[in-house]
Amino acid sequence: MSRALAGSTLAGTGLWILIAVGSPPFPPFELIGLLFLAAPLVIVPLGWSHAPPARGSAVLQPIGAAAAVLSFALPIGTAAGIVALAWLAATAGPAFAAALRILRRPRRPMHDLAFDVAHLNLAAGAAALAVARAGINPLGFPALLILLFAVHFHFAGFAAPLIAGLAGRAMPGRRSLRAAMAGVLAGPPIVAVGFSFSPAVELAGAAVLTASLSILGLNMLSRVSLRPAGLLILVSALSAVSGMILAGLYAWGEFSGTGMLDIPTMARWHGITLAFGFALPGLLGWSALRREAP
Repeated sequence: MSRALAGSTLAGTGLWILIAVGSPPFPPFELIGLLFLAAPLVIVPLGWSHAPPARGSAVLQPIGAAAAVLSFALPIGTAAGIVALAWLAATAGPAFAAALRILRRPRRPMHDLAFDVAHLNLAAGAAALAVARAGINPLGFPALLILLFAVHFHFAGFAAPLIAGLAGRAMPGRRSLRAAMAGVLAGPPIVAVGFSFSPAVELAGAAVLTASLSILGLNMLSRVSLRPAGLLILVSALSAVSGMILAGLYAWGEFSGTGMLDIPTMARWHGITLAFGFALPGLLGWSALRREAP
């Protein structure tokens, strides 16, 4: 990991903890806002250490992350939306470079494609943040739903493809892992479309993502050991399965009309599991495994 990204990850972690405990001068945020802020402050710089963007983007990352925090300290409206655009600016460069790579070399190893899709999803999530904080309601969607899109594309859309790509690069040739990577890439946009327009599509996307992350988790178990890297990967693998089971239950409840889980419950359990059980230990585990390699 570069010094800039390492320093940003450590500083972002400290800032997130201060925000989470509500220490002055940081006001307490709602749970969904806290979950989101873990991404720009901690998950993104850690993820970029595995799929490095251009140096300029690494410099913009802490500025954009700080702006994302400030956007939540402001009331929803034009000012908060404008401030949030700084996070979009920090993610736009890597997304543009990723799009060019995909257009120029569409046939590449699946793990390389996963890294590029992660950058694209991250920019989509950053755009959703700006829209949510500005209070814009495209197609009548409430700001909370747009913010959930932002959370979804930062964790399921950014962190999950990165972890899938890291597993695919470390374990080439596994057909089940290739299938899991394909599902991890396809699942987040399907879920997002279904969440917006169709419970049936949402259920299909949740099923694809649940199956794919479960297969990914099972493949990752082969890297489990008593060393720190192996234990972190174990936590990530188990969380991938359990977290997506919750997502599947929510999608089924929406489809069947039974309402098995509501959004606050999903944020509390599925969101926390995906962010701090799957994404953070997974990225840390692959980082540690790289350092442990002879």
